[in-house]
Amino acid sequence: MMTLSLTGESTLYPRVSELVGLGRERSMTTFLVTNGSTPAVLRSMHTLPSQLYLSTAGADEQTYVQLSSARDTPRPGSPSSSP
Repeated sequence: MMTLSLTGESTLYPRVSELVGLGRERSMTTFLVTNGSTPAVLRSMHTLPSQLYLSTAGADEQTYVQLSSARDTPRPGSPSSSP
C-alpha cells in the first residue's frame, strides 16, 4: 500500500504521477490525498491512484473559518482582507 498524504498539497510534488505508477507496477494499492487545488495535475497524470481522497476544510467560507486555525488570517480576496 502506498499513501501520498503530505503536509501540504501532494499534487505539488513534480513526480507524483511517476510515483503512483511505480506503486501500481508493484501491485500496490495507491491512495492520493489532495485538496483539489491543482486539477490540471490530476488530469495530466499518466497513472491514476487506486483511490483519490479530496480533503476540504469547509463547505463554504463561514464553515472554513469556524473549523480552521486560519480564522484570524484574512484570505486574499475575502471581504475581511480589505483595508
